[in-house]
Amino acid sequence: MLASVPLTWTAGFHECEEPATLDTALWMFHLKYADQTHLLQRLGVTRNLQWSARARSLKHGVSHRVPDRSMVNFLRKFQATRSETSLADLDLASLVESGGESNLHRIPDRFLKAF
Repeated sequence: MLASVPLTWTAGFHECEEPATLDTALWMFHLKYADQTHLLQRLGVTRNLQWSARARSLKHGVSHRVPDRSMVNFLRKFQATRSETSLADLDLASLVESGGESNLHRIPDRFLKAF
């Protein structure tokens, strides 16, 4: 995220209170689910963190405390949404405005060397 002014983020840093301008030429790849072994190791760590009663009551970080089996089941369902369509054809603006998510897409070759 690039910002020229301070932003007020909600928990998890998925949204901010200030208006935003979507730059569809700027890409962010959420690699959390890219490697199942690493994901489950990380989940083992976050599951054992001491979460405050307030965080638990507000359901903050729920996805960081699920059992391994639940995460593996989620990954299987997520993989079933995989699309081989071009990311260039994805209507990012509509997805962001609606708060929706896209199906799983292959990272374009031009970005692979960046990781």
